[in-house]
Amino acid sequence: ATGDTITATGRFDSDLVPATDGARDLGASGLEWKDLFIDGTANIDALVADTAIVSDLTDNRVVIAGTGGELEDSGNLT
Repeated sequence: ATGDTITATGRFDSDLVPATDGARDLGASGLEWKDLFIDGTANIDALVADTAIVSDLTDNRVVIAGTGGELEDSGNLT
């Protein structure tokens, strides 16, 4: 039932794969997951974010798209 909860006390030793591509959500607008920790590449078709922090940029520099579309900053622009 939608009011039931499931507690997984072990660790998953397999992939979590939906039965149909692009048909299932993880969370909902009123019931969001808190944090997401990924060690690897996140392949995301579209991204909507309240904020974004790119940790390797320098304060007060212009941000440009670098090689392969990666964001980088430049001190050579005025």
